[in-house]
Amino acid sequence: MPDTALKTNPQAKQRDINATIDGLKLRVLRAVPRNDWYCSLARLTHKTEIPREICRGIIAELRAEGLVTYRKGLMNEDGDLGGTGYTLTKKGEAKIEEGE
Repeated sequence: MPDTALKTNPQAKQRDINATIDGLKLRVLRAVPRNDWYCSLARLTHKTEIPREICRGIIAELRAEGLVTYRKGLMNEDGDLGGTGYTLTKKGEAKIEEGE
């Protein structure tokens, strides 16, 4: 759709924005680990190449929707405190399968 159509049609513009946001959400969801593995926001921004603040907002929405969960005090393989991270919920895994 040409830019001029978006300027004169606010509904088309909003649909375009929503589609872009949905695409970014799916991109972040695909980067979040499964099976009780967790990763940090820094790792997600690196894997998705989405700027940190945008990725943070997307993660907040995914958490609110119940697609991603957050944990504090994670341990690394050596049993040392490894920080915080995100992982997919069952609902998040279903959403990815639905989006593919």
